[in-house]
Amino acid sequence: IYAAYSTSSNPAGETSGNGSLELAANNSDLDPEKNRNYEIGTKWDFFGDDLSLTAALFRTEKTNARIDDPDGATTQVLDGEQQVNGLELTYTGKLTRNWKVYGGYTYMESEVVKTTLAADEGNHMPSTPRNNFTLWSTYDLVPDKLTVGAGATFVDSQFGNVANSVEIPSYWRYDAMASYRLTKNIDLQLNVQNLADKRYFDQVFQTHYAHVAAGRTALLNANF
Repeated sequence: IYAAYSTSSNPAGETSGNGSLELAANNSDLDPEKNRNYEIGTKWDFFGDDLSLTAALFRTEKTNARIDDPDGATTQVLDGEQQVNGLELTYTGKLTRNWKVYGGYTYMESEVVKTTLAADEGNHMPSTPRNNFTLWSTYDLVPDKLTVGAGATFVDSQFGNVANSVEIPSYWRYDAMASYRLTKNIDLQLNVQNLADKRYFDQVFQTHYAHVAAGRTALLNANF
């Protein structure tokens, strides 16, 4: 059983260079945003370490978030408040000697506590999906030689702005992998992401556009 507390900050230019106009005349002179994070959790091992479970409750508070100046949207001020309350569950285990499973679930309830427009207060925070679920499983077809695996990921819908007027839908993504040990020093691994070649969005922005995620992608790596 553990408890944790941490602080972090977000500089005004954190997203410049990725297509965003975050570092602009209206916010270039702003101090960093500051965050406080609280967490309490527990970790347990069962069946001779064949099953590991974790559970955690967490809260993140941003007390001076960047918002439009209420006296005019040509500048931004550090006067916003946002918070996220969440739950995280993870598991790692062996169903048999050769069959392993991994996964987890995260729930996040976010809230815009204070912003320029009173009508936006109480809305969900941007880029904060309520539900996120991951399941992975691997099987050693030839122990210490050939392993195959597959996994599924679910990400809930997300808003792009505090007004919650821009939104991308939820999506499922399916992946697979295979690894082969050529020698004791050389491994090959093939990863195939987005098996279904589904068109989905993995980022959403304050304006009307979103980022289209990659289609079916195969990656072959050699590890020495």
